[in-house]
Amino acid sequence: GGVVSKDDLLLVIDNFDYQAAVEELTARVAETAASRQAEENSLVRDREMLDVRRRELARAERLQKRGNVSEASLDQARLALSQQQLTVSRRAASIKTQTARLTQNQVALRRAKRDLQRTKLVAPFDGFVSGVAAQVGKRLSLSDQVGVLVASHALEARGHLPANVYGRLLADGGLEGRPAQIRWQVGDSDLIYDARVGRITSQIDAASGGILFYAVLENSDSSIAVRPGAFVEIRLPDRKYANTVKISANAVHDSDHVFVVTDQNRLDRRPVRVLARTGNDVIVSGEIADGDRIVLTRFTQIAQDVLVRVLGEETKAPVPDKPSAPKVAETREG
Repeated sequence: GGVVSKDDLLLVIDNFDYQAAVEELTARVAETAASRQAEENSLVRDREMLDVRRRELARAERLQKRGNVSEASLDQARLALSQQQLTVSRRAASIKTQTARLTQNQVALRRAKRDLQRTKLVAPFDGFVSGVAAQVGKRLSLSDQVGVLVASHALEARGHLPANVYGRLLADGGLEGRPAQIRWQVGDSDLIYDARVGRITSQIDAASGGILFYAVLENSDSSIAVRPGAFVEIRLPDRKYANTVKISANAVHDSDHVFVVTDQNRLDRRPVRVLARTGNDVIVSGEIADGDRIVLTRFTQIAQDVLVRVLGEETKAPVPDKPSAPKVAETREG
């Protein structure tokens, strides 16, 4: 239940072995660097001596041509040059070995320093602490969980949408990024949070045929009241339907038509198309104009041109012109 901020110290383990490893590798790096430096200095002197041996051989060859030195002296100068070349080659190879060893020790030192830093566990972000399993003196292994930190700035609410609703929203630009409201009822109070749909699951729920989605709370921080595990209500704006009307589902007959009361108090059948259902209401489009009186009451005699009397109206329905006209039926205005 604790609230922590980013970079707060959460836990420290005994770092003696890790500190000793850093110090040991630091000394080893220094030793290897010193050895390489000594080899490089020796290589400079060996190359200087190599130049001397070359000059001695050249002088011996000139003297031998004039007969001032023996053939044995010339061979000795050649041997000395060859030995010095071998010494230079060995010194250069030794420097390469020392360089490789120095690189290995430096990598090991960086790894040891990282391990030493990881003896301190700090909060990677602001959040709420739960499920604490670490205790003073407890031995921890790499697989042990010490606790759970929930990011306060990335709280999500999980919701479920039926397939037909998801299809409507998909036709209206999709679900991801759609604004939402999170409503958490606490006693007699309702806490409302703005949110936005961040993602949907990759699979359809086999049991319901619907889809799960996650709404991310916007501008949430450690001061927010809601906590993980709360049962909340998610409100999403539905698709917008132009040139439509929302009426009771009871007014739609055979899912394709409604009846409208004309100015002569007769029923007129109007074809409609059901676009969506919301609770006990439906959203329909069709030949319905502003001010039309839609029949909500269902009765047996309902049909085209039936004469009706709307309850609550002061004027009486007109009397049929012919004896064969349909009987008067009472209905309620919608």
